[in-house]
Amino acid sequence: MRLTEIFNDVKNQWPNEILIGDCIMWNNKDGLSCEWLDRLWWKIDTDSIVHGEWGRLMCWGIFCGIKQHIKSLQLPYPNIMHIDELDIGYAVEKINESINCIESVYYKERGEHINDLQTLIDER
Repeated sequence: MRLTEIFNDVKNQWPNEILIGDCIMWNNKDGLSCEWLDRLWWKIDTDSIVHGEWGRLMCWGIFCGIKQHIKSLQLPYPNIMHIDELDIGYAVEKINESINCIESVYYKERGEHINDLQTLIDER
């Protein structure tokens, strides 16, 4: 299966509009706390994920891409961002790091999928 298919299926589990008004930046932009977003990620990751562990990986990558986008915004943060505003480059980077980490559960299975995630970046 193509990883873009898994990514897009998981992305469709996320709402189009994501509340980010409660996000708090700390540690000179290294840290970001978003209570509502954290709860949403946990709910999607545990309740409605598709494609098993690979879906969870994509969910985590999307979460990372959303948080990276929020960090790029000027304070005060808007109340809402759209899912398509996520930092897709950062999401793909974090997903690929996990896939290529020898200790990860994905490393041994990476040959079972076609890693075409770069096309998500190229299409932007």
